[in-house]
Amino acid sequence: MANIMINSECNLRCTYCFVNDFNYNKGNNITLENFKIAVDFITADNNNEHIGIIGGEPTLHPQFDKILDYLADNEKVEKVIIFTNGILIDKFWDKIAHPKMKILVNCNNEDIIGRKNYSKLVANLKKAVSLKNLKEKIALGINLYKPDMDCTYIFELINMLKIDKLRLSVVVPNFKLDEEFDALQYYTTMKNVTLKVIIEALEMGITPYFDCNKMPLCVFDEEDRRKMLKISKKKISNVINLKSNCDPIIDILQDLTAIRCFGLSDILRVDISNFSNIVDIRNYFKYKIDDYSYLVKSSNQCQNCYNRIVKKCNSGCLTYKIEKIKKVIHKLNATL
Repeated sequence: MANIMINSECNLRCTYCFVNDFNYNKGNNITLENFKIAVDFITADNNNEHIGIIGGEPTLHPQFDKILDYLADNEKVEKVIIFTNGILIDKFWDKIAHPKMKILVNCNNEDIIGRKNYSKLVANLKKAVSLKNLKEKIALGINLYKPDMDCTYIFELINMLKIDKLRLSVVVPNFKLDEEFDALQYYTTMKNVTLKVIIEALEMGITPYFDCNKMPLCVFDEEDRRKMLKISKKKISNVINLKSNCDPIIDILQDLTAIRCFGLSDILRVDISNFSNIVDIRNYFKYKIDDYSYLVKSSNQCQNCYNRIVKKCNSGCLTYKIEKIKKVIHKLNATL
């Protein structure tokens, strides 16, 4: 899967969001011409890749309907996932109803998005299920942003929709990270709220899974894993597997440059015209960024960790190590 960022504007101002520099640029909409070039690039060599549509808030793009029409008509596109806050999806029911379309709704609580927006989100989700028969097209996600976060609302939404999966993400702090930032300590403070959501989901028969920013392997101990396995009667996706890293997804921006992900956009951007296909770009970023990421630690506890050495765990989101990765890359390049 690869993502195309079609705009930078967002209709929300979530306090925890770490991509605010992208979200507030109202005029930065991808052109239809560039969008088609991006799609053709992702599907080159008949890869039949899934395409994610991201922003900003994608539904704010002035030609969002034409973008979905192009994807629906393109035989090389197998599936489309629209990443949205769900507030404006009611404007595009007929487009979303297409067999290729899926939507991942990042659900924030009323404290973050306000009562009016939250009410609109709930109304849209209800209508999608009860009137539009779109239940199978909707997935819900929750961003865990503080240790004492009240997550009651997400389970109320899940009960309302009767869905069986929940996407989790522990958010990256939106303040400037320095070389002294201890990511493992941060994850430890977020363990209880994350484990609570996972356990409650499993007890409800829901499969929780991490999107990005998966917990480091050492955060959940053996007792935690046994508890999750005991409750679960089905596969638990990637919540407790013995690997905690991420392959480059690749986000193609409006100007047809590509980044490994938002968090690492300051390290490296490339022009997609310099590559043959999306697989080559993934391999390039692995070589230029990922391989270096394992040379640096997120915490002093990671220094001699076997899982880091054998590349099974990169201690969570690479954004936590961005300054250290930059330093290593600069040092190694200087010796060449």
